[in-house]
Amino acid sequence: MSLDLDQIMCDWECATGEISARSVPGVDGREVLQLRIELGVLQMFLDGRPDGVRYRDLPSAFDFVSRARRAGEEVCDTDVRELEREITQYNYRRLALAVIAEDAMRREEPDHAGQQLMRAVRDIDQCLRRISVVDELRQRGPEQVGLRPTLLFNRGRLASQLRVVQGRYDEAISEAERAAGTLEELLQSVGLDSEQCDDDPGIQYLKQLAARLRKQYAIPHTLQEQLDAAIENEDFEAAARLRERIRSGRAASRPPEAELDLPREEFAPTDAEFFSEYGDGEEDDGGPFADDDDGR
Repeated sequence: MSLDLDQIMCDWECATGEISARSVPGVDGREVLQLRIELGVLQMFLDGRPDGVRYRDLPSAFDFVSRARRAGEEVCDTDVRELEREITQYNYRRLALAVIAEDAMRREEPDHAGQQLMRAVRDIDQCLRRISVVDELRQRGPEQVGLRPTLLFNRGRLASQLRVVQGRYDEAISEAERAAGTLEELLQSVGLDSEQCDDDPGIQYLKQLAARLRKQYAIPHTLQEQLDAAIENEDFEAAARLRERIRSGRAASRPPEAELDLPREEFAPTDAEFFSEYGDGEEDDGGPFADDDDGR
């Protein structure tokens, strides 16, 4: 058996500036992800730490560092660097999962798309948790945003997409608007004024997405907005009903009559645009995600 990677990549084209990913059966029968990069392929497990490697007898460096901090033990630089490596791995995987989810939606496989979208959102949360810990341990100031803007943007976009796939359109609107607000708060915290935030490509995209969802699914007011209005009007019976609907996840839901009219992909900011505008991506150890498209 040849070890030449050309045999793996010869029939797998990847256009410059695009991200390509696929899932394949591994040698042990488990499904693995493959992310195509310019000079090769990255392979990752679907769940757990992407490389499948334990750290100091625990599932991840994050678990080890979290346990050490709870116990009041010192965290050494080696542990922090391993935590930074995990950020890179989870970020690679969320890129791959987003591409695979999009491919599944094109094939009209909503269940498979939903599974991969959930995993992608999970990995973004894993990145954000690790970044917060690293920032504390490295004593970084709030102005060093690194990966946060692009992660927050993509979390809102993918979480909204997930709710659409699930037919939970009300929640899809809320996800997009909440992400726009969170991203705006972050940018204001590093000195951007209201006008600059209004011009931000990520915030614009998320607000445009929410507006299109409202129009396409005829939802002028989300359940949360209806609840806020009922409380303000002291209509407590209506408020109780709305709280129950929100709690049980029964948002305005019906089979979509047409494919979701999302803002065109070229209007969505790329990871590279986020890095150039907001930070130098200190959490990045030189991987391709700082320069490539965000995986849509």
